[in-house]
Amino acid sequence: MFQYFLGIIFGVLSSLLGWYILYHLIIPKINFAPAISKLKSQKPSNGYFYGVKLWNIGKRDVIDIDVFIKYKVKGLTKQKGLWHTVELKKRPDKLTYFPKGEKRIIPIYPEKTNRFSDPIFPKDIREKYQSGTLMLDDILMLGSISFIQVYLLGYDRFSGSRRIFMSKKYYLADLVEKNTRRGE
Repeated sequence: MFQYFLGIIFGVLSSLLGWYILYHLIIPKINFAPAISKLKSQKPSNGYFYGVKLWNIGKRDVIDIDVFIKYKVKGLTKQKGLWHTVELKKRPDKLTYFPKGEKRIIPIYPEKTNRFSDPIFPKDIREKYQSGTLMLDDILMLGSISFIQVYLLGYDRFSGSRRIFMSKKYYLADLVEKNTRRGE
C-alpha cells in the first residue's frame, strides 16, 4: 500500500517538475529595444521612419504572432482621469515565424492611423494627419501623460502555448533619432 502512495506522490511531483521546466524555463523570450528608432526617410511624407526593434532571445521559436501597438494618452479632454487608447498602424499586423536568435523591426505609421482624424484630438493633430505629416513626436506631446506600448501575442512553436510579450512604456524621451538603420 505504501508503495502505491509513494508512486502517486513521485508521479505528481515529476509531472509538476516537467511542466515547470517546459512552460517556465525552456520558453521563447522576446526583448524589446530600450527606445523607438526615428530614422530620416524619403518615403513617409512626414520625413521619418519609426520602428521598434525586437529580439527573440529565448530557447524556442515563436509562431503566429499578432502585433499590437497601443498609444495611450491621459488628459486629452477636460474629464479628469480619462485615458484614450489608439491602436497605431504598423506593418506587419502578424508575424508568421520568429526563430530564436533573430531580430526584427516593427515599423510604426502614425500618419496612416485614421483615428487621429477624430474631433477629440486637437486641430493641429487632425490637420497633420490629413496632410500625412503626423509624427510620433506630435502625439507623444499630447495630454498630461502619453506613451506607446507594444504587445505581441504568439505561440510557442514546441508546446503550442500562447504567450503575451509586452514592451516597456515608450515616452517622448524614448524616441531616439538615428542616421541609418545600421545604428540600431
